[in-house]
Amino acid sequence: MARRKAAAKPTQTKPNLLDPKLLIQVGMIGFAMIGFYFTTKSRLDTVEASMSEIQKSLTDSRIVTIELRVEEIVKDVSELKMELMSLEDWLDETLKH
Repeated sequence: MARRKAAAKPTQTKPNLLDPKLLIQVGMIGFAMIGFYFTTKSRLDTVEASMSEIQKSLTDSRIVTIELRVEEIVKDVSELKMELMSLEDWLDETLKH
């Protein structure tokens, strides 16, 4: 009887870690993550700049409001002073007669 020849065992090779498809996928994921990071950082910088500008304008408007109120109070005090001086003058004249 004839013997069959045994088929040669296929030799196992190491899987290729530098598979082009894998490199492209990893590259795309990395590119997307880096892009997301930089666009988010840019947006946050813009928002932070706007917030500091808003805080500054709020502080400035509060200072202006306080200054206007102080001017009103000074005006009221000077009017009261004038009224008190006229009252003193009137009292002095009334007491002399």
